[in-house]
Amino acid sequence: ADNVWDFYHPAISHASQIMANWRPGPQPDRYKQAHIVLLGEYGHALSGPEVDEFGRSLQALNGVDPTWRDRPEVSAILGPVGMRVQSHPHIFPDMWLTFPGAGQVSMRMPKGPTTTEIWWFTFINEDDDSAHQATQVQRAQHVFGPAGML
Repeated sequence: ADNVWDFYHPAISHASQIMANWRPGPQPDRYKQAHIVLLGEYGHALSGPEVDEFGRSLQALNGVDPTWRDRPEVSAILGPVGMRVQSHPHIFPDMWLTFPGAGQVSMRMPKGPTTTEIWWFTFINEDDDSAHQATQVQRAQHVFGPAGML
């Protein structure tokens, strides 16, 4: 999973999903969104979009509720840097988590010197209403799942 943070692949690999315009509804210009990178010990990393009003509006468009960040105890636990992060944690060497609200875990399983198999696990909250659960399943299938565009 050492290529998780290559930063060159989105403009190349994700170009087809952008051209296909597969996300429903109006989409803001994602190139305007600030990003943040945090490098940790032992190869752990965190990277992705930074939380700002633009990022929160993107989350709302995608059915993600960002209001958990508004609770004082969250700010106390995360601190000022953690409050800016809306990212994809990578637990070295092979575990990757999608940004908050997506509920997916990716395990990259090496199958040889030139092959890696990716296993996806999706978690759906059984207490959520059925419409939100359906949105989560649709997102899991069409973003990083078997019909995935990313």
